[in-house]
Amino acid sequence: MTSFTIEGSSLRLLRPNERGVVSRIDSSKGDLVAQKLRSMNITTGTTVTVEQQFPRFILRVGHDQVVLSDPLRDAIYIRLSR
Repeated sequence: MTSFTIEGSSLRLLRPNERGVVSRIDSSKGDLVAQKLRSMNITTGTTVTVEQQFPRFILRVGHDQVVLSDPLRDAIYIRLSR
């Protein structure tokens, strides 16, 4: 039997090559932030992988790479499975 745990985290805390599923988008960041994320195909349930943290925060969403500003990155919470 294989065991696993589910962990939640701010996207900001993920390291390169770590993957998660978007569990929540912080609505207190405003509608414009949520709209921009939707336009990048980042919604609840989307699987994302951190490609780079510095000097730009680059996220892989499906076959696309997107660069996130700090407000966009900080609005995303993900669920990790290990």
